[in-house]
Amino acid sequence: QRQGGNPRSPRAPPGMAARDLLSEIPEDRRSRVVQFNSHLYATLDWEPPDSTRNGPAELPECVPLPEGWELSSDTPEIAESVAGLHPWGTSLLVTRTGAGFSTTNWPGQAGSKISNYELVCVSGSLYGPRRALPSRPSRVLMRYPAGIDPDLPAILAGPPSFQGMPSGLAPLPSAKAERPADDQQAPLPVALLFPGQDSQYVGMLKALTDLPAVRSMLLQAKDVLGYDLLALCLAGPEEKLEETRYCQPAVFIAGLAGVEKLRDENEDVVSRASAMAGLSLGEYTALCAAGVLSFEDGLRLVQLRGEAMQEAAEAGEQLTMSVAGLAEDELEAMCIDAAKKDSSKDACCKITGLLYPKGFVVGGTEKAILILKDAAEKEGALQAKVRKTSGAFHTPLMQPAQDKLAAALEEVLPKMKPPKHTVWMNASAEPMRPGCDPKVIADQLKRQLTNPVLWEQCVKRMMEDGIEEFYEVGPMKEIKAMIKRINPDAGKKTSNVEV
Repeated sequence: QRQGGNPRSPRAPPGMAARDLLSEIPEDRRSRVVQFNSHLYATLDWEPPDSTRNGPAELPECVPLPEGWELSSDTPEIAESVAGLHPWGTSLLVTRTGAGFSTTNWPGQAGSKISNYELVCVSGSLYGPRRALPSRPSRVLMRYPAGIDPDLPAILAGPPSFQGMPSGLAPLPSAKAERPADDQQAPLPVALLFPGQDSQYVGMLKALTDLPAVRSMLLQAKDVLGYDLLALCLAGPEEKLEETRYCQPAVFIAGLAGVEKLRDENEDVVSRASAMAGLSLGEYTALCAAGVLSFEDGLRLVQLRGEAMQEAAEAGEQLTMSVAGLAEDELEAMCIDAAKKDSSKDACCKITGLLYPKGFVVGGTEKAILILKDAAEKEGALQAKVRKTSGAFHTPLMQPAQDKLAAALEEVLPKMKPPKHTVWMNASAEPMRPGCDPKVIADQLKRQLTNPVLWEQCVKRMMEDGIEEFYEVGPMKEIKAMIKRINPDAGKKTSNVEV
C-alpha cells in the first residue's frame, strides 16, 4: 500500500513475472505487468511520501537488460505526457533492437531514440499529488506489429510489489495470458466514441437539460451560434435540423452533453476513458472532450465547418450512398468506372468511409453515384442506399470547404492544447497521444474533409491498443452496430449513452 494511497492493489495475472532491472529504486515505487489482447503493458509508478516534493526520484540512466532487448524513450512528447498527465509516472518503451536501455524520468531527460518498435511498455500512473488511484494500464505510446512470438518474456523495470509476482524473468505462457479473477481484475480501459452527421433527431437533449453543465453549454451555444439550438433540437422542424449547417453544431453539443450525462450517472467510466474517437464531425466532439479544443472554439469551428460543407455541396449536384456486401477493391474499381461514365463537370465517385468489413460510404457527383448504385445492385451488394447527407463529404468536391476550415484552424491553433486522452484520427487511423503537438492534430483535421474516414481501422487499432470497453456517446446507436460487425465480442462490450 502506498502512503496516502488506495489500499487496493490488483494482482498480476498468473504466468506473468517481473524482474528487478534497476539497481536503485525507491521503496515507494510500484510495478506491474498486464497483457490485454496482443499487448504487454508495464506500469512503473511513483508517488512521493512527501507531497511537497516537486519531482520524481532519480533513476540510473543505464542498466543492463537481457541480450536482444532495449528500452528507450521515443520523442519529447512522451516526456511532456509524463509531466502533464502523469506527474508522478515514468514512461518506458521496450524494443528488441539491441542491448541496454535508458529511461524517461522527467522532461529534458529523455533517453535514446529507436525508430522500429516491436514491444511496448506503458506508463500507468494515473494519480498525481492531489488524488490517488490504483495503478492500472493507461496509455499505449507505441504498438508493435502482429506476428511477434507470443512467448516473449514479460519485462518490467522495478521491484515486484504485488503478491504472486516473483522476482526473475519468465515467459508468457501464451498470446492471451489468463486473466485474474473478477474480484482482482483491474478496471478495463474505456474508449468514448462520438457519432457524426445523420445521427440527429427531433427531441434529442430533452432529458438532459436539467444537468447544469448541459444548460451552461446550451446558453453559451445560443450566444456563439446566434440562434436557439435547443429549440431546434426539441421542436424541429426535422427538415431544418437535417441541414448540414444546423445538424453539425447540434450533434457536436449532443455528444458533449452525453459525456456530462455519463459523468453524472457513472463517473468511474469517464475517469477510465483512455481513448476517444468520433465519426467525421464526431472527431471535433472527441477533441473537445479530450481537452484539445475549448467548447467555444470547438463550436465555432463546427459551425464554420457545417456552413462551408453545405455551401460546397450546393455548388453542384452531389450524393452520398451506403454500400454493404462488396469487397473494398471491387467497390473501388466500380467507383473508378462510374466516374468515367459520368460526363458531368468534376465527375467524382470515391469511397468516403470504411466503416466495418465490407461496409462503406461512397460520395461523388449525382450521376456517378447513381451509376454506381445500379452496378452495385447488379453485383449483389447487400445494400446500395442513397443517404440523407446533402453532399459528397470526404471527397475532393469538399476542397473549398477544406480551404476555409484550414484557415480557421490556423487561427485557433495557438489556443489548442495537447490531448489529455488518446484521440484516434479519421484521416490516418493514427493516435494523437497525450502530450502531442496540437499542430499535428490540426494538420489531420485539415485533411479530413477530402479524405475517407478510416473508422474500421480506428476501432481495430484501439482494440490492439488495449481498449476492451466502448461507450457510444450521443444520439442514435449506429456506432454500436458498426462495432458489432467489426468485432462481435467488442460489440457486446459497447454501451450507448443516449441523449
